[in-house]
Amino acid sequence: MLNVPRSGAVRRGICLPALVAALAALAWTESARAADGDDRLRVRAFVGEVNNNFSAEARLAATGEDQSGKSNLDLAAGIDFDYRLRGEDKQRFKIYLFGETIHSARTLQAQCAPGGTGCVQTEGDPQAPKPGDFFKIVNDSNTLEWLGGVRAAWGTNGAGAGKYETELYVKAQAGFIRARAAADDVVDNHFVGVGIEHVTGVFRRSHLEAGWGRSDLFGREKRYDRAKVAAVLEYTPLLADKKKTAAGEAAGTNEAPILSFFAKGLFDSDLGPGSDDVQIYFGVRFDIPAMIDRWQAKK
Repeated sequence: MLNVPRSGAVRRGICLPALVAALAALAWTESARAADGDDRLRVRAFVGEVNNNFSAEARLAATGEDQSGKSNLDLAAGIDFDYRLRGEDKQRFKIYLFGETIHSARTLQAQCAPGGTGCVQTEGDPQAPKPGDFFKIVNDSNTLEWLGGVRAAWGTNGAGAGKYETELYVKAQAGFIRARAAADDVVDNHFVGVGIEHVTGVFRRSHLEAGWGRSDLFGREKRYDRAKVAAVLEYTPLLADKKKTAAGEAAGTNEAPILSFFAKGLFDSDLGPGSDDVQIYFGVRFDIPAMIDRWQAKK
């Protein structure tokens, strides 16, 4: 007999390498165009850890199985890209298509059968409950996330020669999570909001954004109109050396940066007594086109 969750795991194992291979091929093509100044596509891989903090409702935490409020540290890895669909590098207005995959683990609120360990009724009529009214907290559920959408950005704080230091943007993002605890269902995780991003110097790609969205990680009555905030701090060491090169110092280098270090915080809340979710990522990103350029230069 076919085991559906296992087949889902097989599909996950096949799809992630296939996506990585496809984006690497695109990165190879774009790196060949870099000499002509066309660097519209950016592809990066990352590896690190994520700290999951899931704060469940008091009525759920009050059960004998208090699994909420735990902090879980898990490995995380993935790949992201953005493609400048409209606008040149020095123009003020740009439109980007973007996407990201994340393979990690999350804490979520999942449906369960009445009488199961940690299973409580959090919704519905207590006198006439239905199977969908029962939930439990699941820690360290293996997940594969896919995020993608469109971003429109406006350059601000001009640094001369058409170069802008920051960009204000609006963003629409669709997200889907394949979680083992959700059986064969795909969990929706969508977002619409505004943000500001630093686009030059050693802290480029650092950004702050806020908005609203949907998260099916929570109970049916708490999935919609959720407040979401994301803050990312990213540091690219080699860009500091490039500044030294511009100043004529011997320690400088003109090679494209490959590594950057990042820390990211995500906040997902109903702004009420319901469940909230906080995630903190930290790790290293690798610029795939820069790695390809470095390899080709050594051939």
